[in-house]
Amino acid sequence: MARKWWIIGGVVVVLGLALIGGTWKWLSAEPEWNPMYFTPEMQERYATPEQCYEQYVAALQATDATLYYEV
Repeated sequence: MARKWWIIGGVVVVLGLALIGGTWKWLSAEPEWNPMYFTPEMQERYATPEQCYEQYVAALQATDATLYYEV
């Protein structure tokens, strides 16, 4: 009976450490930006959510992969 509780306790500790480690990694991760998309030209082109949406719809209609990934 005591062995069962040791196993359960070990599993809880391992899962807790994995959860804490995963949370720490997620919170300390750097965002994956591409500096190419933060030029003044791009900031002007996508200054508002409406402009982003319009470009997104245009990219979907044109089936242009490069425009789609840019948006």
